[in-house]
Amino acid sequence: MKQVEIYCHNTRSKHTYPLGTSLLEISSDLNIKLKNTVCGAFVNNQVRELSFCVVKPKNIEFFDVSHPDGIRLYVRSLIFVLYAAVKEVFPYVTLRVPRGISNGYFCELAGFGREITDRDIELLKNKMHQLIEKDIPFIKKNLPTPDAIDHL
Repeated sequence: MKQVEIYCHNTRSKHTYPLGTSLLEISSDLNIKLKNTVCGAFVNNQVRELSFCVVKPKNIEFFDVSHPDGIRLYVRSLIFVLYAAVKEVFPYVTLRVPRGISNGYFCELAGFGREITDRDIELLKNKMHQLIEKDIPFIKKNLPTPDAIDHL
């Protein structure tokens, strides 16, 4: 099996892995311990999610949510969880997250047909907690736009 060499800045050491090994597998193998759970890595100075697979020699530095890029990955993940919760609780509603504001994000629920109540927010919050408890992995797929729209 073909191998690829990586240099891990966290451990300050070189390692060899089978071609196609994910960053998650590498971080687990190297037992990377940060202040918080590892949530991504710089791969040749580019931010990558843990599902990224190494196929060429790389310089890797893992990070957690205490890093600005880590918090961005974390927030983006929460937006996906919110999207899934909206689709399950209010299937006729469309979630839009057009922009960040101050220390948060502005979200719109289109097609609601009425004012959003505290009960609605509680339902979404509970559904998000349920989805997070299931520990469903995020799977990145590259699809043509029409196919991606069909998955919405």
